[in-house]
Amino acid sequence: MDSPAASNVFGYIGVVLWSVQLIPQIRWNYIRKSTEGVSILCFSCWYFGGLILAPYLVVTEKPPPLVIQISVFSILILVILFQHFFYDRKIDIKKLVVGFLGSLAVSFGIAIGLYYILHEFKDKDFEISLAITLFSAVLMAGGFIPAVIEIIRSQSAEGLSRIFVAMDFLGGTSSILSLVFIVPFDYLAFSSYIIVPIFESWIFCMSFYYGTQVKTKGIEYKEYYFRASSSGRKRANANLNTVKDTTEDGL
Repeated sequence: MDSPAASNVFGYIGVVLWSVQLIPQIRWNYIRKSTEGVSILCFSCWYFGGLILAPYLVVTEKPPPLVIQISVFSILILVILFQHFFYDRKIDIKKLVVGFLGSLAVSFGIAIGLYYILHEFKDKDFEISLAITLFSAVLMAGGFIPAVIEIIRSQSAEGLSRIFVAMDFLGGTSSILSLVFIVPFDYLAFSSYIIVPIFESWIFCMSFYYGTQVKTKGIEYKEYYFRASSSGRKRANANLNTVKDTTEDGL
């Protein structure tokens, strides 16, 4: 279904969702003067994933909202990364400003270079596009994997914001819906965006699974420990009745 208007609407929804979820993080880092809890590896992967996806979206003439979305997303992530170096690494502000501007220049150069490669080598268009979108998808997934491993390792989702996860999920889904209303459907771009809903839905489910565990004095009791078999319940009831009878006799 080819509908530029619908594609733009969903694209701008994605812009809002992915921007709104990161701006509070930037503000929170500023207030507490720390980026504790922020995974630099995750954000770095997402930054480079967005950086190499943006030129592909431009060359393939995707709707402006999708280009704006991935660009704003990458810039906000870069701000968070430099907050980390300023607040936690204590790097001088002048060096950071130079580094920030230098990073923007290098990023711009990479984006222009990828745009040129995609635009000029039309005979290898599919192979180059496949390599770029696949690499972007791998980087996007790489940003989620450490978080998933940490949740499984610690068997806890403590500190995880389900609102943040939901907004990220909806932002990725909105981007996919924006692609749906473009004919022909771009499966290569889809491969990068689908990573977000897949991992965020997984993380969201794990937050409920590990959040339902009962923890008392360092001993963790999982829900299934309390699911006794029918024979086990009968034995438990028999023992309870025996104790009850003994108590009554003593009285």
